[in-house]
Amino acid sequence: MRPEGGGVATAEAAPVSLDAVIGQARGVGVLRQSIASGRVHHAWIFSGPLGVGKMTAARAFAAELLAGSTPDPAQAAEAMTLLHAGRHPDLHVITKELGLISSDSKTRDQKQSNIPLEVLREFMIAPAARSRVVQSGTPVGKVFVVDEAEMIDTRGQNTLLKLIEEPPEGTAIILVTSDENRLFTTVRSRCQRVGFGTLTDNAMQQWLSARGLELPEAQRVWLMSYAGGSPGLLIVAIEHGLFGWHQALAPMLDALEAAPARANALGPAMSRCIDERTTEAVKNNKNASKEAANRLWGRRMIGFVADRIRRQMLSAARAGDGARAERLAKGLDSCAKAEGYLASNVAYAGVMDNLAAQLMTVRR
Repeated sequence: MRPEGGGVATAEAAPVSLDAVIGQARGVGVLRQSIASGRVHHAWIFSGPLGVGKMTAARAFAAELLAGSTPDPAQAAEAMTLLHAGRHPDLHVITKELGLISSDSKTRDQKQSNIPLEVLREFMIAPAARSRVVQSGTPVGKVFVVDEAEMIDTRGQNTLLKLIEEPPEGTAIILVTSDENRLFTTVRSRCQRVGFGTLTDNAMQQWLSARGLELPEAQRVWLMSYAGGSPGLLIVAIEHGLFGWHQALAPMLDALEAAPARANALGPAMSRCIDERTTEAVKNNKNASKEAANRLWGRRMIGFVADRIRRQMLSAARAGDGARAERLAKGLDSCAKAEGYLASNVAYAGVMDNLAAQLMTVRR
């Protein structure tokens, strides 16, 4: 979603109340305490697994800062109207996709594999130096939310650090990330951190009910297991038909123990599944980076395999089969190594073939 006129792009991105953030009571409590203290820190890191509500909480927190403490009821109402319409000019959401509408032609032509310095300069540094548009009387007049902040490139992080060290008065910055270790230590040390975790089963059901979603009964158990407490991953699995991975690959994974030779097709089958999703991503967005899509779907494939191994290991432990549980634990180690290879830009087909070979070895 891209901003129009400097604010949030669409009503689809409109913030909810902090009270409506499901399953993150601890994080919401930290934010509530900060607001109540009247001394809101100017830089934040919202960190946690993918799809657990970090961006939802960031937008809700931003709305509280821009409208919640407005002394004039009429001004508060106006600010909330703008926020819920997705058009508040002082709420800036920074994403890698902003490169598509950059005024810099080179940035527009780049693949969306990171958040380049030029995007930060145009959509964050420059607006931060200007006065707020809505004169609501709130202590915080401008909020910048950076999604996937770990994707800011090296030059961008250096520039971000300067902004955090010398922030314009009345400005708040929220860095949303699923991998905060990729942010500079100096950036992290100057931010207040709020951790977000996966949702409990009850919270996931509450989330589904709040959105009026019903899962297909035949897929429900697998979908909830794959999501692992992440509503975002649940939506990904539904929208991309990942139950098909389960149908195609589960028999091959099971065959690793019963008859390893029958699982020789596992590596190529995993690669085909990744290629289908990557092709879909690039087809739907000509500016999408195929390399980034390969890494994303490669990680998700490894996560799929690791989840199945983890559940089998738990079952073996409960049955008192320590030897099998130990073999399966080695399979998880192989998955971790495969993630490392992907991060090092090894071609995903080779990574999947090697992972399949490793799994066949450790399970015999």
